[in-house]
Amino acid sequence: MVSSPFFPKTKLSILVFIFIFLAITFSTLGTSNGEELPSAIQMFQSDAGKVDKAGIKILSSDETGLVFEVSPPDIVKSSVETDSGRFDQVRIPGFGYLGIEGHPDLPQTSYLVAIPPGAVPELTVLDGQSHVLEGIRALPAAQQHLLNAHPDLARNVSEFVPEFETKYPVDGEAYSADEFFPANPVELGDAFWLRDRQVVRVLVRPVLANSARQTLEIYSHLTVQLTFNYTSGTESLALETRQEGPAYESISSYRLINFDESRDWRLHRNFDSETQTSPCMEGTSFRLAIDETGMHKVAFSDLSASGWPGGVAVGALRMCYQDSEVAVRIIDSNGNGLFDGSDSLIFYGQAVKTQETSTNIYWLSYYTDGSSGKRMEADSDSAGGVAPDRYQAKYHLEVDAQYYSSMPMSDANDHWYWRKTLVGRAGDPNQSMSTGFHFPDPINDDGSSFPLRVMIWAYFRQEDHRVEVRLNDESLGQVNFFGSGIANNS
Repeated sequence: MVSSPFFPKTKLSILVFIFIFLAITFSTLGTSNGEELPSAIQMFQSDAGKVDKAGIKILSSDETGLVFEVSPPDIVKSSVETDSGRFDQVRIPGFGYLGIEGHPDLPQTSYLVAIPPGAVPELTVLDGQSHVLEGIRALPAAQQHLLNAHPDLARNVSEFVPEFETKYPVDGEAYSADEFFPANPVELGDAFWLRDRQVVRVLVRPVLANSARQTLEIYSHLTVQLTFNYTSGTESLALETRQEGPAYESISSYRLINFDESRDWRLHRNFDSETQTSPCMEGTSFRLAIDETGMHKVAFSDLSASGWPGGVAVGALRMCYQDSEVAVRIIDSNGNGLFDGSDSLIFYGQAVKTQETSTNIYWLSYYTDGSSGKRMEADSDSAGGVAPDRYQAKYHLEVDAQYYSSMPMSDANDHWYWRKTLVGRAGDPNQSMSTGFHFPDPINDDGSSFPLRVMIWAYFRQEDHRVEVRLNDESLGQVNFFGSGIANNS
């Protein structure tokens, strides 16, 4: 990145002195040592996938709903020292935990319930037995950060041991609120589809925390009713639904607490849903591809060469981006009210940059029912003042040629890079990258200096790095930084 108020002809060279190998992180999931697999993987193993239904009892279940009881095991409490002081970690054997950053990390489990076609589930807690435990400062959810994400390639990757830093951030508002969190011991999740069967998740959270009073409310028994309401009548079941294999049915029997009753609750769904289209595509439309943000001009002659018809009224033209109309300006050169001859249109278009494409699409069409398209508003104010004899400008030099999703490992950052330079290869720790360019409209006639900023991302293990920046073969300085991360220096 170069920021400059003046524009001399230049050549930029970056000399990199980094005395380590480029490291690439490989993540492996080993089970030979008996370590437990994550729950998301366990659910597809024949034995480990079975839901632990100990403590849950189905009292009734049919097409009108179901009633079940939950009797959670006793809590297990332990003390944890954090940067914010001592907290009490609360767990229940066999349960997961909420994991909401800054909030008390309390036990949670869930049960999948199948829903009949056309039914809307309604949750009611019929009975709950609880007791209060005071003097408990519930531990907030842990946040872990991988410290050695980039192991050295010179080492055996199988010997890589991840090192984590664990923090327990506290949400001040959540811990000062004089109310229980979560608000209810049982909640209903969103309904979703598992192939041809609709299901809903019932979330059971038997421990509630009032952090302001350092109090827990612990439910030892809950009676839950799930009612199936048919607000629009029952939907007819398909005569022939998909025949599921025994392996999938086995998994479903483990996961659904009302599996037996739901065997015939499959609904053959039509997946030919309506596709969102641009309103400009209702009739004859032309596809305009842009790769730069700014004002764009389209001449009638160019459209005509691509098949645009003659005789279209100027007012009938319209442009759309996705599902919205875009205002344009029409230049009717001959004033005849038709889009022809040397006429043109101007619109503001925005570029797009994703991993898949750098081309954005706008659609141009015209009304045939007498309607008018959206137009830019004209501003009649006249310009004034005195033109300056010099000005400051910023020249940004960037090429997005290579995409690396793991550099850095965060969706919030830019993952596009100009070039990747490998250092430390074949015993040579010194590598360089050079690019030539020139500034437009140079106005550095007074010999003034200008700031220059270079942005570099290092993808290495914890080592010191030194980068020298040269401009027209003259050294401008050296950038020093440590470990993986970004260097953004002037």
